[in-house]
Amino acid sequence: MQTRNPTQSYKFLKVTFALTAVLFLSAFRHTDIEGYTDPNYAGYTFRTVVVQFPNASLSFKKHALRQLNKNLKKHKIRILQHDELFAPTREWSEEATRAIYEQHGVDAGLVITLGSTGSETTPGAVLYNGSTIGGTTTGYATQVTYHSDHASFEIALVDIDSKDTVWMGELDTRGAGLLFVGSKSTAKSLTKGLVKEWKRVGHLPAR
Repeated sequence: MQTRNPTQSYKFLKVTFALTAVLFLSAFRHTDIEGYTDPNYAGYTFRTVVVQFPNASLSFKKHALRQLNKNLKKHKIRILQHDELFAPTREWSEEATRAIYEQHGVDAGLVITLGSTGSETTPGAVLYNGSTIGGTTTGYATQVTYHSDHASFEIALVDIDSKDTVWMGELDTRGAGLLFVGSKSTAKSLTKGLVKEWKRVGHLPAR
């Protein structure tokens, strides 16, 4: 019976371990979005938008703003953060709010509200990494942990002048695997899904 060379056995186990790990770690991120445009605002576009996150964490807001800037800048849209324009330490009158909007040339508002959210970590498969030398097999076992999360959002695009809701929608995103979970991945999926939908319905100006 033909025996496997010790070096070949080691390489085989090493490659098998690497491929299996990649399958577990590089899982997926899936996003669904459904929205509705007010018929009176078909084809509505904007150039400067103030973004508000009523109930998101600081970490998520940071990642989401970075992704919005990255994706909307391609369409020459300027992003402003609501809390930077309007200090949350005081009440703002309608007159004062209007003056700030005019000063910064804001023509639209974007409100992103976090709905349900959750994450889960469960034990996965046990992977073995070892080698066979002189008929003796040595190595160690590693248990892969399975990570998953989900988040849903309610989103509204508002025209500043009329205060009308131009577009409203719901977005749901879920992911699994270390590379596709967490605030950064969720924010990236949220932004990509939103931009794709706005392009489809004509709410983003041509580049």
